[in-house]
Amino acid sequence: MKKYISLLAISLFVCIGVSKAQIYADTKDYTYTRSTENLFLIDYSMGFPSGDISDFVSPTSFRGFTMEFRHMTSKKFSIGLSAGFQSFYEEFGETDVMVNNGTLHGETYHYLYSVPIYANAHFYTSGEGKFRLFFGCGVGTIFNDRDTMVGSVSMSDKTWQFAVAPEVGFLIQANDYMGLQVRGTYDMAFETNDTPAAEYYRLHVGFYYNF
Repeated sequence: MKKYISLLAISLFVCIGVSKAQIYADTKDYTYTRSTENLFLIDYSMGFPSGDISDFVSPTSFRGFTMEFRHMTSKKFSIGLSAGFQSFYEEFGETDVMVNNGTLHGETYHYLYSVPIYANAHFYTSGEGKFRLFFGCGVGTIFNDRDTMVGSVSMSDKTWQFAVAPEVGFLIQANDYMGLQVRGTYDMAFETNDTPAAEYYRLHVGFYYNF
């Protein structure tokens, strides 16, 4: 688990390092007219397996989060970076599992630890206001760690895969400095010669901060 948290910490450091932060001093006027240069988003996420991933582990994941930085290049367009973590788990009971040198028998568990990292761009239907609908897409990579445990024997398959993630969501502004964000993402890691495709949906609910 520590290595996944380290990946996210490094990604967040990069996001903040490339930002051009400009803090506006007027904290008394809450008419939601404050200009925004950057957004920082943090949220809780649920994951819903799809495609080949659902063959390996099918239950919904309730263990995930995402951090994201966006720089507003105009009132209706932003570019940024994001990093997240989603953990999937399924128990199969006592089963037989085929391996290269024979068959293993025992209580079987499947785990998938997924770390998506993207550069992204978003378009906002409105340049201002308390409610802003947006569409976006991320391009980058997903680190997937597929673990199979049979009794006391653990087998792991770790891969980095090229991935894209279209998304749609909305922002609801609470005051000049923060608000609520809800969005849906479809993460697609492409198949390689040795690794099947990895696809899942995510529902994000969290907060965003202007700075």
